[in-house]
Amino acid sequence: MSTSDAAVAAKEARERFLKRLEEKVPASPMAEEDEHEQEQEQEQEHGTRLQEFAYLSETCGLPTDCLADAVLDDSSRDALRQLAAQYEAEPDLPQQTLP
Repeated sequence: MSTSDAAVAAKEARERFLKRLEEKVPASPMAEEDEHEQEQEQEQEHGTRLQEFAYLSETCGLPTDCLADAVLDDSSRDALRQLAAQYEAEPDLPQQTLP
């Protein structure tokens, strides 16, 4: 996977994340300060997830399109973390391939 592919996949994952977030969070009257603080926290969390996305993609050898949505989902992230831990413990394991 090239760096540009990972960047494009990360951008697409970010857009999907923000769209899902908008759908889940109902519009409510918030003070601008609270809204700004919440946006910063979301951006920070998303940045952390993107870093994890890149790490899992490299470690497990899974395609970025397969990982993008999974990194946004907590249960999938846990499973991917376990898979990454296996690859770190046993570097001779074959890379994952999709049928």
